[in-house]
Amino acid sequence: MAMKEIGEKIREARMARRMKHETLHKRTKIAVRTIQEIEEGKAGHLPKPYFVAFVRTIAKEVGLDAEALLRAYTSRQKRVQEEREDVQDVPDVRGKLADFWGKRKKAVLVSGLGVVFGALIVLYVWYGRTYFSEPEIPTVVRPPAGADTTGYFSPDSSVSGAFVLKAVGLKDTWIEVRIDSGKYEDVFLERGGRMEWQAEMTLFVGLKDAKSVLLSLDDRPLDWLAGDVPTDSGSGVDLQITARGIVEQSVREDRRDEERVAVTETAAPLVWVGHVEETDLVEKLPGFARNRDAYQPKSVILSRIEDLNPSLNLVCFFGTWDPLSEEVVPRLLRILQMSYLPGVSLNLVGVDRELKDKAGMAEFHRVQGLPTILFLSRGHELGRIVGQPGERIESQFLEIA
Repeated sequence: MAMKEIGEKIREARMARRMKHETLHKRTKIAVRTIQEIEEGKAGHLPKPYFVAFVRTIAKEVGLDAEALLRAYTSRQKRVQEEREDVQDVPDVRGKLADFWGKRKKAVLVSGLGVVFGALIVLYVWYGRTYFSEPEIPTVVRPPAGADTTGYFSPDSSVSGAFVLKAVGLKDTWIEVRIDSGKYEDVFLERGGRMEWQAEMTLFVGLKDAKSVLLSLDDRPLDWLAGDVPTDSGSGVDLQITARGIVEQSVREDRRDEERVAVTETAAPLVWVGHVEETDLVEKLPGFARNRDAYQPKSVILSRIEDLNPSLNLVCFFGTWDPLSEEVVPRLLRILQMSYLPGVSLNLVGVDRELKDKAGMAEFHRVQGLPTILFLSRGHELGRIVGQPGERIESQFLEIA
C-alpha cells in the first residue's frame, strides 16, 4: 500500500466519524499540518520511524487496523526497493566491452600515460615558477626625506568615481576593510599574496602593522609612511581612500574591533527548528564541534555497547540556543562517532524556545526539557535521557540499550 493510499483511507475514516483535524490533533498531539500531509500522501519528508508512529496513532483514533495498514505499507516499500535493485544486465554489450578492453588494454594505458606525462611537463613549464619558487616581493617606492608628499596622498584632485585598490603582502598580516558603506571585514593576506578591492565612493583600510602591506591605487603606489604616522614596525594605521588617493590617515585604534566583538557576544543565538543534519550542526556552530571533539567516553563502556549491537532509532530534541544542549548533545555525537553501531540511527530535531518544532514531533513525544534523547525500537520508546545526565551519558546509553 502506497503512502497516498494510506492517507486516503485515514481521511475517509476520519470523515466517516465526522472528526475535524483539530480534534484529531488534540487527541494525538500531532500537528494539524502533519495530519493533512499524511492524508494527502505528502509526508515523504518525515523520517520513516515518525511516519510509522504517526500513522499508527492516527489509525487507532479513526478506527482503522493500524498494524494491517503498516504491514501493507512495509510490504510495498520492500517490493519497490527490490525492483530498483533488479537491474537488467546486457550480456552481449558487456561481452563486447570486455573483448574490446582485452585487446586494446595495453595501447590505451600507454596512450593515457603519455598524455598525463605531457600535461605535467606543460604545467611545469608554464606554472612551475609561480608555484615552486619563492614569491616575488615588490620593492616599496618611498619619497625622499623632506620631499613634498602631496602627490602620494592626492594623485589627482580631478579623479572621482569608481576605483580599484590593490594590496601586496610584505609579510603575513590581517587587514580590516570596509567598502563604501558596507560592513567591516577582516581578511588575511599572506607574504607575497595579492588582493584587490573595487569601491564606488570610499574604501577604509586598517593595518595592524603599517609596514606589512604595499598598496597601489589604480596601479599608482600609495605611501602613507611619509606622513605623521609612526614608522616603527608594529604600529598600525587607518586609511580613508577615495579615487583621489588617501584623504585621511591616523594611528590605528582598536575600538572598532572591540565594538564588533561586543555585538557578536550580545547577539541572539541561532534558533534552528526541525530536522538538523549533524554535518551542518558541527560546521556552522563551532561550540558543538569543540565539545564533541573534547569529550572522551570510557572505552570499556563503549565496548559493552558494541557487544550488544542494539537496533535503535535515537531521536534527540535540542535547542541550538540552549547552553545545556550545546554541552550534552556533542557527547552523544562523540559516542556514535567512536563506536561501530550499524543498527543505531540518529535524528536531530531542533526546537524553539517554546519546545516546539515544525512537524509537532516534540509535542507528540511530550518533550518537557532539553535536551531530550529518546531510545526507540520499532516505534516503541524504551527510555529517554532528559537534561543533564546524572552520570556519564554512555553509562545511561548502555543501561537503556
